[in-house]
Amino acid sequence: MLDEPKPPMSPAWVSLLRYSCAWAHRKDNGDDAAQAITFGVFFQRPGFAYPEDTGTSWLASPPYYSSYTFMLKALLERWNAGIWTDGNCVDVSCFTMLALCSVGMDFSTRQLTGTVDPTTGNFSTNPVCPIGGDPTLDRTYSQTEWCFHQVCVLTNALPPPSNTGIWDPTAAHKTDLNGTGYRNPPAHHPNHLWPEFDYWQKPRVRGALLGLVNTPQQVLADPQYPIAPPFWTLGTWKCGASTDAWSP
Repeated sequence: MLDEPKPPMSPAWVSLLRYSCAWAHRKDNGDDAAQAITFGVFFQRPGFAYPEDTGTSWLASPPYYSSYTFMLKALLERWNAGIWTDGNCVDVSCFTMLALCSVGMDFSTRQLTGTVDPTTGNFSTNPVCPIGGDPTLDRTYSQTEWCFHQVCVLTNALPPPSNTGIWDPTAAHKTDLNGTGYRNPPAHHPNHLWPEFDYWQKPRVRGALLGLVNTPQQVLADPQYPIAPPFWTLGTWKCGASTDAWSP
């Protein structure tokens, strides 16, 4: 561990540390450990698999709980039993945040959106390989339609749009933000930058091949916090963690 565990993993769960410490094994600084844990969540086998219905499975919301709560024990029980588990960007980023906080790094989750197609309310991504897929295979990459996306950021990160780093194991990208072969999930690192602003769309022209968004063309105010319900007024936030039984 790098430091004292940070809320909401303070004290840290031993059942989660078995994963987070294994992913960050022999990493002695925050940059390397955050990258390793992000990669660890993406490549966990069995682990998360992006659902066809794109729905959130492991986050219980009010009034079931007084605040948004991740059903951590229930998910880890499935993984320990060798069961693949549906998880969208909300599930994946919340779990990643908990794993990062468990080893002493202070992370939160952040919901982002930008310019969307007025007829659908969505934006079209560049080809990505969703979590659970094999990013070494070209056939696992495809475009998808999202209205918002959730990633991990440092807790005190500047609000969007900014050059805040992002850590996002929801999907792998064929290339990085410079167009160089990558085939891994974005994980901000001094030797491999994934800033929030360029990650959204770079360059900002229709049909851009770099960054998350392909169309519509993004504007200089993007990305931004989503403004529509139900989850999309949360901005940058942390969830709780529960030991309750849960069937999504």
